[in-house]
Amino acid sequence: MPSSAWFVASVAAKQASSITYQLGEYTVELVGTTVAAQRTTISLSVSETVITEGDEVNVSGAIKPPVEVSITLLYTMPDGSTLTRNMTSSSDGSFSDLFEPTVAGSWSVKASWAGSETQAGATSSTELFTVLEADIWGETENGDGLDFWKLWEPLPSWVLIIIAVVAIAIFIGIIIMAIRKK
Repeated sequence: MPSSAWFVASVAAKQASSITYQLGEYTVELVGTTVAAQRTTISLSVSETVITEGDEVNVSGAIKPPVEVSITLLYTMPDGSTLTRNMTSSSDGSFSDLFEPTVAGSWSVKASWAGSETQAGATSSTELFTVLEADIWGETENGDGLDFWKLWEPLPSWVLIIIAVVAIAIFIGIIIMAIRKK
């Protein structure tokens, strides 16, 4: 009779009150066994480290070993407040978030997941990116230093329509007053 036996088993739980294995004519029972959860990691990267207001940054990463799970992205804004976005990784473990920051300044983002019955949760390293204010006084096609259309980009279309209607009404009023004075 051998004094010891080697065996490999996989267990689908972190804790089990007892686990029984049949080894040939011998039965082995492990009582009060704790099994460590499988370690996981999350990688994270940003497509650009410097962007301009109105531009998007692609935040992507992967969980290893690959698993389809809920991922939380925690964005920290320049004022220290946070913004959370949730997504599900694909079956190959990858995930991606196309994000448009709303405030200029230094931002950070990190990814995490809570873990499961058989896998430990993980948190990525923190990635940094900077959002620059949109420069409406930069280089332009006509060289005057002011890009006229950049002034209007942040406005909703309904505001632009109201401005156009008011401008037309003023123009018509000026023409009517000029005709009456003749």
